[in-house]
Amino acid sequence: RLVSNEVADDDLDIPLDQLLDGQRTRLLQAEIQSIRVGTDSQPGVIETSVGTIVYSQLVIALGSISNDFGIPGVRSSMRPFLTTEDARDMRIAVIRAIEEAARSEREQPAMDLEELRQRVSVLIAGAGATGVELAGALAELMAEEWESAWRIAGKLEHYRLPKPQI
Repeated sequence: RLVSNEVADDDLDIPLDQLLDGQRTRLLQAEIQSIRVGTDSQPGVIETSVGTIVYSQLVIALGSISNDFGIPGVRSSMRPFLTTEDARDMRIAVIRAIEEAARSEREQPAMDLEELRQRVSVLIAGAGATGVELAGALAELMAEEWESAWRIAGKLEHYRLPKPQI
């Protein structure tokens, strides 16, 4: 929703320490080195990069990293998509790419349509919940920007910029 500009950055960016409020929960960011599962008579123990934690109930909330799935070329071309800043940067980059393609089409009328198509195409590596939601949001954003970019390109009847693809 941030990519399509439906929600402002501040509405999504809530510090975890405010959510947890320090009552019965504490936020600890660490690298887990080992987990010893507890029994009915013994608590479990986790060794981390910041020390030992003894527990009776364990919830592991995994973080997220950008994954290239071993696909050649993805790592060198991919944009991270983990933070609200990443979503805002994605929106800005997509809008700029369409505007620049429209300018190129206007300034170089003989420009190859395939090159223009590549400039307004997006590949999403990963079809998890975030990838699917991102694809939908980008499809809407890119369609809106494509329609408004003809003002940059010139007269609508001469508009050759291919529709963006995801």
